[in-house]
Amino acid sequence: MKTYKTSVLVSMMLGIFSTTAFSATVPAGTPLSDTQVFRQNTHSDPGSLDPQLVQENTAAQIVIDLFEGLIWLDENGQVQPAQAEKWIVSDDGKIYTFSLRDANGRMVHQ
Repeated sequence: MKTYKTSVLVSMMLGIFSTTAFSATVPAGTPLSDTQVFRQNTHSDPGSLDPQLVQENTAAQIVIDLFEGLIWLDENGQVQPAQAEKWIVSDDGKIYTFSLRDANGRMVHQ
């Protein structure tokens, strides 16, 4: 029963907090430019970038790209860290404590 509750809670959290966002895997030692630019052709201007106000596909795709969740599911359906570096679940399964990381992968808040 406890495993079922944990699975349901994780599924709910994925629905609330997670978006599918992927980044490139860069081999170690690969030199990168000092300036990193990402350009995306959206075909039209988005109506809003507020996740609660998005109503069309153009804005929805941009919001998905901008707002990465705490965790995500890999191609095998396994929970993987995204903006959360790690997390701890209380013994009763009711409290999740997330340790967040900054853009460089260092933990910044717990």
